[in-house]
Parts: sequence; structure tokens; C-alpha cells
Amino acid sequence: MTRLRFFVHGRARGQGSKRVITHRHTGKPALIESAGAGLRAWREDVKAQALRTRNGCAYAFPVPRDTPVSVYLDFILQRPASMPKGRVGPTTKPDIDKVTRACLDALTGVIYTDDAQVIELVATKDYGTPIGVAIDIEFTETPCPPTPSTPMPRRARSRGTAATA
Repeated sequence: MTRLRFFVHGRARGQGSKRVITHRHTGKPALIESAGAGLRAWREDVKAQALRTRNGCAYAFPVPRDTPVSVYLDFILQRPASMPKGRVGPTTKPDIDKVTRACLDALTGVIYTDDAQVIELVATKDYGTPIGVAIDIEFTETPCPPTPSTPMPRRARSRGTAATA
């Protein structure tokens, strides 16, 4: 089992929704994505950290298309100052599915060939510091040396071979 583990600092950005419109001059359909501000920079940050982490491994990336991949994402958000003390977790934006999609798309072509290879996906969001996302990626393939130890924030959990709920 090969495992890559890293942390991307910064505010997670959601992928946005897509819709089809008709181009007013040509009449052809066009796909419009309502990406929030900073999405491109966020994806570049995720990609850059993934590249730094994978470069310490002797394995030739991206992982071949027929190799299944497991991805674990722990999003750490800044707690708003106005939030009541009793609230436990973030039930507001960003939507977990949209920030997850942004991360998976950023890792495509860097860690794995296609995000369709992801057979297991666990994503959580919580308040804490530093803000960002802890990313754990596992796949069974040729062994590679262990990833250099990366300090992980409070919410990042160590994962064994068995998934826990």
C-alpha cells in the first residue's frame, strides 16, 4: 500500500456549478461554470503541494488508470467570531461536495490519471487552525519510500488499513 499525506494551507474553494447556455451570436451551446473567486489559485495550491509530496517518491506518477485510489480529505475552516459557542460543526458554505470536487480535479493528472479511479472517498469539515485541507491518498502499487513526515493539524487523523466510520 502506497500512501501520500500532505496539508494544503489556505481557504478551501468550491468548484462551482455548471450550466449550459446558448451563445447569443453563434446559437451553439456553451458550458458556463460559476466558480467562486480564487478557485484557480486554490487548485494550483493543491496541485503544487501534491507535486512536492510525490517528488519524494520513486514511483512514476500519475498512478495508472487501472489502479484504484482511496482519498481522505479533512477540511479545516476558520470559526466565525459571531458563531454561537454551542454549535459543533460547520453547517454553512463551502459545500463539502464542491470543495471535494475542486481537490479531486486538482489531483487529476498529478497523482492519478482520472478521478474515476477514486473508489473510496471520505471528506469531513470542521473548525480549527491552521485552515486548509489535510489530504491522504492510498493506492496499492509498487512500493515507494515513506512520505516525509508532514506536521498535520489537530483534525487530521491517522488512517490504518481498515476504514472507520
